Amino acid sequence: MTDCLRTNPPTALYFWKNLSEKVFRQRVPVSGSLELTRRCPLRCLHCYAAEPGRSATPSAGELPTRRWLELIDEIRQAGCLYLLLTGGEPLVHPDFDAIYRQARSAGLIVTVFSSGCHLPVDHLDLLTEFPPLAVEITLYGATAATHERITGVAGSHDRTLRNVRRLMDRQLRVKLKTILMTENAHELTALEQLAADLHVPFRFDAALFPRFNGDRSPVQLRVPPAEAVARELASPERRERWLDFRKRMQAVPRTSRLYPCGAGMTTFHVTATGRLQPCLLMDALTADLRTVSFFDGWTGTLADIRTRTLRPDSPCTDCEAWFLCGYCPAFFTLETGDEHQPSEFLCAVGHHRRESLETYCEGYGCDEE
Repeated sequence: MTDCLRTNPPTALYFWKNLSEKVFRQRVPVSGSLELTRRCPLRCLHCYAAEPGRSATPSAGELPTRRWLELIDEIRQAGCLYLLLTGGEPLVHPDFDAIYRQARSAGLIVTVFSSGCHLPVDHLDLLTEFPPLAVEITLYGATAATHERITGVAGSHDRTLRNVRRLMDRQLRVKLKTILMTENAHELTALEQLAADLHVPFRFDAALFPRFNGDRSPVQLRVPPAEAVARELASPERRERWLDFRKRMQAVPRTSRLYPCGAGMTTFHVTATGRLQPCLLMDALTADLRTVSFFDGWTGTLADIRTRTLRPDSPCTDCEAWFLCGYCPAFFTLETGDEHQPSEFLCAVGHHRRESLETYCEGYGCDEE
């Protein structure tokens, strides 16, 4: 028997761990999101877009379709594998079909974020012909009354659920998600059950942040941090994921990098007007893709993210809960105006998670080895 046949192949976990480390070191943009449009048929209470009452009509300054098609080739050549098409509502873009087809033809693994309110049959046929990794749909309530109080559009609840079923009838992978807020917290359990009845994955997030235009009204819809954590950890599956994450992160040395995530290192975001950013929330480093190539923007302006370091006097420097809070300097900037000044909401969430997980381990035991 030859040596190669006696050698055990690396596990999938080992392979992806090493691949992740390599692309991070080399700053390969393996994952990105394209905000095709800010247009949307809904008028959600909490939406972060600067124009709360947006319409489905074309917005001024949106990147031309021709540039989107060119950009998809450029990001593929730069090493992108995973692409998210988002909005607004990406399915209302008049050339969604052409953009989606280009992305799939380029070999990219595509996910589509949608409100589920707009699904013409030609879009459905295209998604069936070239299936995405998933279509993630946001449902704000288990009842029409709650969902539509948040979306501001009558009939949106029924349309969304009808389109979820249309996608599932085509054997497409659907995921449901919601934003946990004061307006729908009473229906979270029912939402989880609805997703279970449909046999689709479900997730929620409670981290509402101010609108990009500075309007802080969405923050008023936050549920208290203790409630958000309690609801999150009430699920055994979510609790186990957090325990596993906590165990892995405890062995990771604290970095001095201000942005320890993949933003600007392995991930990117492009706005509807063609601004290349490290992520959706961070607009302090941008490149105008109307005038420069993706490669020039990625290797130029966005590369400066590597130089941003955590201040020695930052409250996050010695915080034992920093990896449990959803630590995000871009989020801090939206809330406090300073990427070095933490969000009190995220801080409270992190400490509640830490205390809750420690209490659970004390009561039931955790493998900390």
